[in-house]
Amino acid sequence: MKGAQIGVTETMINRAFHMLDVRRIDVMYLFPTTDDASDFSAGRFDQALEMSPHLKDLFSDVSNIGHKRAGGTSFYCRGSRSRSKLKSVPVGGLFIDEYDEMVAENVPLARERLSGHEEKFEMNVSTPTIPEHGISVVYNSSSQFGFYIQCESCSHRQTLSWEDDGSGSVDWLGEDFKTATFQCKKCKKPWSHEHKINAVSKGGYERITGKDGDESVSVHIGQLYSPTITAHELVNEFLNADNEFKRTEFFNSKLGLPYVAKGAKLSLTEIKKSIRGGVHEQQTSVAATMGIDVGQNEDHRVEIAEWEAGGAIKKVIKTVICGWERLPSLVMQYNVACVIIDALPERAKSREFVRMFSGRAYMAFYPEGMKNLYTVDEKASTVNIHRTEAIDTVFARYRNDTLWLPMDMVQFERYAIELCSPTRIMKMNKQTGEPIARYVESTGTDHFAHASVYNEIAHEIAPISLNIASAQDEIHEPELEGVFMI
Repeated sequence: MKGAQIGVTETMINRAFHMLDVRRIDVMYLFPTTDDASDFSAGRFDQALEMSPHLKDLFSDVSNIGHKRAGGTSFYCRGSRSRSKLKSVPVGGLFIDEYDEMVAENVPLARERLSGHEEKFEMNVSTPTIPEHGISVVYNSSSQFGFYIQCESCSHRQTLSWEDDGSGSVDWLGEDFKTATFQCKKCKKPWSHEHKINAVSKGGYERITGKDGDESVSVHIGQLYSPTITAHELVNEFLNADNEFKRTEFFNSKLGLPYVAKGAKLSLTEIKKSIRGGVHEQQTSVAATMGIDVGQNEDHRVEIAEWEAGGAIKKVIKTVICGWERLPSLVMQYNVACVIIDALPERAKSREFVRMFSGRAYMAFYPEGMKNLYTVDEKASTVNIHRTEAIDTVFARYRNDTLWLPMDMVQFERYAIELCSPTRIMKMNKQTGEPIARYVESTGTDHFAHASVYNEIAHEIAPISLNIASAQDEIHEPELEGVFMI
């Protein structure tokens, strides 16, 4: 887990070359996208060969961007989005660069490439995003080592750390970044930049957690240790982080630490405030909507709601965790006017469900590049949803008091945990240079959050003013027998 521009990627490249050259082991270097892999091949890889006659002689064929030959060994350069490119490539070393940017579901496929080797090596490197996500999970699940330096005045050994109030390894006065200096965290004696560089040159890694013999180890290194970054620069950037995007960038890229921006995720308090007294019984004059997130092992998340005040108030009447067999009966029991079901990962079963309720059931997709909240294809019975905007809409209901939860909610604990999982982060668009928002999963699964999103869009599509009598005129009970035979 690292800050930006501190030489860790260079270290990883050197480790990969060492495995090829000295140990004669095939390696895969994995990037988030194929474009990233191409940039690496044309940039850092070719540059390394130009700077080292030994490496230039080592590689016999470098014409293929994704596959470099070094005699009898191979250097594979891949992007995480293509599953086909990650198959049938046996390697003994796997190097994952910018772990938090990877297509998460394809990382296990890349790791499977190591399974044919008795001696396996994997190295994961990334600037972090949020706690309990990506590289933060890897770091916390490993034996942790910190880089310790020694104060020349009091001999106290310490890691360099940041505190917003100046009580850490950097101190300053008020809003004046020019007063910033490094300091010993124990005796508080100021250190010049040169003093810090000298102390770092004599420092080393020491264990913080875990024990000898652990299979995986992790380290954290941020720009506090950089010989090219001064205390003035760090404090100046911190004081000018006048919005949550800049503050997030400071913690992620400068300090190499995960950070959750204010308001980036729902809190348990916000969810509990939405609980209204009594039991939410279905009204006979209002049609319901339903959202279904398809899970594994027959544990689909279902949210059913009615809409009051002309659709302004979402009133959750039922949350369920169930298998395929129960879904059709829930649609009929609650007189559902519109239901949206996750298209993946079991598209065939989702399609069959939609066919049962043709005209009021849709399969949901989250495509890239959406400009509107949603678009509907009535012929295909599908709906494309702007993932970030839709989650924003759901979360806004909790914050503006337009979503009510029943007091007797059976699945409340699971529901709340999964609603609190999606966390909004801002990333720079490489093409435009503009920040773009997206949600990533943290603190466990987020299935009920997506069930709630699908329910929200079902409300947008459905004729919610439909009363039960008119709904029954148009809705016919489907044939249920044998539909979901497995």
